[in-house]
Amino acid sequence: MATQDTTRQYYISQSDNYNQFDDVARDYLEKKLKATQYVDFGVKFNRNPNTNDLAVLRGDNAVKQCVKNLIRTNRFERYMRPDVGCDLTKLLFEPANQVTEIRIKELISETVKNYEKRAILKNVSVKSVRDGLGYDITIVFSIKGSDNPVTFTTFLETNQG
Repeated sequence: MATQDTTRQYYISQSDNYNQFDDVARDYLEKKLKATQYVDFGVKFNRNPNTNDLAVLRGDNAVKQCVKNLIRTNRFERYMRPDVGCDLTKLLFEPANQVTEIRIKELISETVKNYEKRAILKNVSVKSVRDGLGYDITIVFSIKGSDNPVTFTTFLETNQG
C-alpha cells in the first residue's frame, strides 16, 4: 500500500512541472504526422516483398500520384464521377502557341484546386517542346500540414500513328 502511494505521489509531482517546450515538440510532431499521413496504393499494385501485402505510397508520393492521375484523366472517363478529369488530350492537337499553354495551365490549376484537397497549388508551368508535339509540365504544390514545396514534372505528348 505504501509503494502505491509513493509512485502516485511521484507522478503527481512530475506533472506539476509544466514545460512549454513539450507543447512545442508535440505541435511539431503532430504537424509532421499530418504531412505524412496520406497513404495510397500504387497504380501498378506492386507487392511488398517483406509482408506480401500491396505496396503503398506515403506522403508526397501519394499526392503526386493522385495529381498525375487527375491531369491524365479525361472528363466522363470515370463512370461514377464523370466531372473528374482534366481533358488535356483535346488541347494536345491545338496549335502549339502561348494561348494553348495558358489554357493547359488553367485546366491543370482548376483541376488540382477542385479535386485534390490535400495539395495547395503554388505554381504551374507549361512549355511546348519537340516542335509542338508535346508539353513539358511542372507543377509545384505543398501538402496541407507541411510548408515544404513538392515538385512534380511530367511530359504530355501526342500519339503518332
